[in-house]
Amino acid sequence: MKIVILSASPKKEASLTLQTGRLIQKVSEFSVKDEFSEFLIGDGKYTKEIGDKVREADLVMFCSSIFHYNVHQQLMGFLDNLEADLGQAMVGKPVTYFTTSAHLLDTEPHFYMETRLSRMGAYFIRSLSMLDDDMLREDRREEVANWYKYVRSCAMRQQENFKDNNSQITLLDVSDGSNPKIREYMDKVKAKLQALGAGIIKEEQVRGHNIHPCCACSCCYIDGKCVMKDDFNALAEAVYRKTDALIIFGELQYGILGKYQKLWLDRHVQYGLYPHYVETICGYVVDTSNSNEDDLMEFKIHSRANDNFGGEYHVGIYEMGDEAKLDAYCQDIAKIYNYELYPQRNFYQRATYEKFKWLCWDLQAITARKNFAFYSHDGDGYKWPELNPNIQRFYDYKGAIQAEKNRLIPYKMILSSINEDISLKTKRRANSDWFSDNPNKIFEGPKYPEEEQKKGFFAKLFGK
Repeated sequence: MKIVILSASPKKEASLTLQTGRLIQKVSEFSVKDEFSEFLIGDGKYTKEIGDKVREADLVMFCSSIFHYNVHQQLMGFLDNLEADLGQAMVGKPVTYFTTSAHLLDTEPHFYMETRLSRMGAYFIRSLSMLDDDMLREDRREEVANWYKYVRSCAMRQQENFKDNNSQITLLDVSDGSNPKIREYMDKVKAKLQALGAGIIKEEQVRGHNIHPCCACSCCYIDGKCVMKDDFNALAEAVYRKTDALIIFGELQYGILGKYQKLWLDRHVQYGLYPHYVETICGYVVDTSNSNEDDLMEFKIHSRANDNFGGEYHVGIYEMGDEAKLDAYCQDIAKIYNYELYPQRNFYQRATYEKFKWLCWDLQAITARKNFAFYSHDGDGYKWPELNPNIQRFYDYKGAIQAEKNRLIPYKMILSSINEDISLKTKRRANSDWFSDNPNKIFEGPKYPEEEQKKGFFAKLFGK
């Protein structure tokens, strides 16, 4: 394949995002051996050479930094010129986008690129959001490699069955039962997934169960247990246990799939808002006949925020009606399963994650009842590290430029050390055994040692 990488970071050669593009080229070198062309477009300039390469390409990969929660002005201007020059040549062109942001909220720039390129008529393949330092981790480099193989398969329009018959898929009905199209499309999706070689497919529904609404008592924040004695835990176990993919069916109205979906989401708070270490593929099949464009946009943003915060891979939304699109949707579920794709890293995830983490920390300081250390699994913890007094700091332009160059050293070392295909090395989605070893472990949560409990605010206040 001929692949063009367009790096839109104003830092040009000093861009960390560009290093991920070069990692992709390394993966190709030791596997499929694609032909790459790389252009630095951080100044926004569009040239005839770039246009000719894009016109000839089998796949175009954009990458950029994030400015004020969107792509920067130079890339927007570049896209204006690209559209004006190529026009119909972009129709059907496979394109994708990746970012490595050190911050939050990649949702808007990824939506922008998907919408902008799709309106040119291009075939937009799902994008990738990473953290700046992810490339320094072996499992995250594997993630990039797997995503590249997935994008490549999509660009080549390859048809793939499930790679094995071990997959387990749950179809969850969150409707009120009055819409016959829900049952119709559950049957259609089930048949199409079975035709692609899916393993076990099970069906569940929220209505009809004795599930009480969340009463916001905060007891689950304290000891990990919900005070409600109802059917929710049993239903959650039936939905999630050993599940590789969760497909939710409902009717879209007012930006959500109705009261039963909200009831389902609200009660997840007992798992630490959402079970963030579960890596389930999550998608939606929705009836949009009683909704408008505003409803659909709100639901797209809301569903991505919820799914990625839950550590799930958002496969997208299928609007009932187009049979060919349903075929492609089911095909995409199979490919995401086959290539072990990770949840997106910055799609609203870290913003809500940070807020909830600090809320838990406040409650923990008051109660000293539960250890929320699992919220520091990504290394940030609850306390900011003290500045190292031995680090030289730069306070002028030249120093800043040197600092940017120094920052690239470990990335270049990683790239120079790769001498084999690093994709699909690990079986990652051993995901949903979170109920299996001990059905109560997620509700109990780890406890502080007794000496640590004495450090809590109330413990000190009352001498307990």
